Amino acid sequence: MKSLKIETLKFLWHPVFFLLLIILYTLQTTPELFMISGVRPVLIVPFILCVAMLKGEGVGAIYAIIAGFLWDMSSGRLAGFSALILMLCCVAAALLTIYLIRITWFNIILITSLTLTIYFSLDYMFFYLLWNYENSHTILINKIIPMCIYTIIISPFMYLLLNKINKKFAD
Repeated sequence: MKSLKIETLKFLWHPVFFLLLIILYTLQTTPELFMISGVRPVLIVPFILCVAMLKGEGVGAIYAIIAGFLWDMSSGRLAGFSALILMLCCVAAALLTIYLIRITWFNIILITSLTLTIYFSLDYMFFYLLWNYENSHTILINKIIPMCIYTIIISPFMYLLLNKINKKFAD
């Protein structure tokens, strides 16, 4: 009987993590919530990166695709743009933690910073520079960079939360 309970607990993290993704997505898209000087953090990026680093590249890729499509729907981006970029970044983050680095708060910040740099560089290039928006640099300076900094600051706290949840369902 005890073995069945332990086996059940091992797989309960999926609904918990999925529910947490939906909650974070809802909080991220709620107007005015967590806003500081007109800037809000991107809550789902550190979440999916931490999931990938804790659970591996396959699970990380699935959560990244789901989160990316959710983000694309709410931001009016081309469907799949965020999903593809986030999936590749999560797989890379998971493989880095499997083969090269340990999960530390510094590495969480580093990987989150690299992912946000890649994502928002491509976003800025394809959605602002390519269409030759006037004064697009003000969007970069006043919105994108502060959003990245805000997200990077919360990333270690996201890891602490997910690591605590993950330990509850560990072997």
